[in-house]
Amino acid sequence: MAAVFRLANVGISNRFKMKLFDSEGEVIFNGQPREMKPMCIDELALLRSVCEKDSHYEKISDDRGYHYVLRARDGHELGHGSFFNTEQEMLDQIEAVKAVGATAELVDETPEETRIRTYDYVREETGKLLKEMGIDFA
Repeated sequence: MAAVFRLANVGISNRFKMKLFDSEGEVIFNGQPREMKPMCIDELALLRSVCEKDSHYEKISDDRGYHYVLRARDGHELGHGSFFNTEQEMLDQIEAVKAVGATAELVDETPEETRIRTYDYVREETGKLLKEMGIDFA
């Protein structure tokens, strides 16, 4: 099995959340829960643009163990990794995310009525921007 991002509804509030699974089915990255599905699609684009760069990983050691936070260019949290007993385990997980994060396929596991195609979302947003500029985009 290839590495994949899985997008699903989670929790009582039914928010959208992405997780990155490696080729063995282990979770190697947990995205932040978002209220709207397009927000997750945007987060995925941001993640793909920074996941291969060491400078975007905040490595943390505290009383819970070693873990990391992946941050976007503007500093907001895109998601985090698991907690580990050793720094090397955390670094190995970061390397795993760096290796597959930019190319892993997105699998949409949300209910059918919430599914959108990325193309449709981009087209809709582009239409809004062009309309604000006085350009008719049908």
